[in-house]
Amino acid sequence: MRFTVLAILLLPHALVSGLTVSRSAAGAKPRRLGRRGALPLAMSTTPPGHEAISCPTDDQTLGEKVAPYLEMARVENIPAAYMFVMGGAAIATRSASVFLDPQVSLVAWCTVLITVTSMVVNDYFDYRLGTDTVEGAKDNVLARKCLTLEQAKAFVSRLYSVLLLSICLVPSTPVRFLLMAGSITTFLYTQHLKPVTFLKNAACGFICCLAPAVGGMIALHPAPAFVAAKPVMGITMALLFGIMHREILMDITDEVADRNSGVKTIPVRWGPMAAAKTALALVTVMSAVSVTGAVGPIMAAGWNFGEAGPRALVRLACGVLGSGLMWKGCFDVVRKGASVEACDVAVESGKATFLLVLLGFF
Repeated sequence: MRFTVLAILLLPHALVSGLTVSRSAAGAKPRRLGRRGALPLAMSTTPPGHEAISCPTDDQTLGEKVAPYLEMARVENIPAAYMFVMGGAAIATRSASVFLDPQVSLVAWCTVLITVTSMVVNDYFDYRLGTDTVEGAKDNVLARKCLTLEQAKAFVSRLYSVLLLSICLVPSTPVRFLLMAGSITTFLYTQHLKPVTFLKNAACGFICCLAPAVGGMIALHPAPAFVAAKPVMGITMALLFGIMHREILMDITDEVADRNSGVKTIPVRWGPMAAAKTALALVTVMSAVSVTGAVGPIMAAGWNFGEAGPRALVRLACGVLGSGLMWKGCFDVVRKGASVEACDVAVESGKATFLLVLLGFF
């Protein structure tokens, strides 16, 4: 508890100090790190139409002034962040009553704040380091001069302050620790983790897989952490490997720009085919975890499908079909020589098939 209170007192000041770091201190040569934020929870980028949002002026309404902040926060990611936590809680308890549980709702709120702050701080550093420019990043409100650096700094500092205060209210110490770890990771991501080969992919997977883990753990509180985490271990691992595989495929599509900017992603260091095979290995592990989780209830029933019930059969169908389609999409990338077009198809189709994978655990 002392550590948490000390973090609340000191971290907002540290955030402001970190956000005011000079460009020379951050590196003399600006590097393009890509336009993706740290949390691809909704598996989408800026939705069509956001480019039309105008910059705040004195004669605008309150809604028009707030619009750039909402765009910077990528509010379209909020439903996915919320549902991942609730999904983990529902899997752990096998009950829909978790949607009315105030403790689970508090953890979902913290996860939503982690999602939002990751997007804001990513845009801030990408613009400050010269990664995002008006020509190259029209989805960055700072690059379009819709907000100033001071406004963005104040916005993200307040968000982190609210996040830290909210984490203090979580009754479970292990869940508080995981939420704090996720918060720190999002702040370090753009400057320190994103440029490191494979670590950026692991960071994205880690942050995303936290959502169902903390949801399940808080739903079973005050059970011991290892007991509470067991029911959601499958979906947590599936998210970890699934998101990592998806991030590597997206790195293949960014290879040319990353190479020109000196960013050492897997396709830049070892080539697109090595990256595609790495992604295939990760999605293979994800598929094994998914199928194992879906088969579990049927095995427990002694392979008696009638006794297992229709729910177990639906889980099996979703797990096998979803993971199979994702594996095939990644295999097609390898088969087609890690072409950008094949990667785009795999990433886009994965948005729907990944939902089937997750349904295999319910």
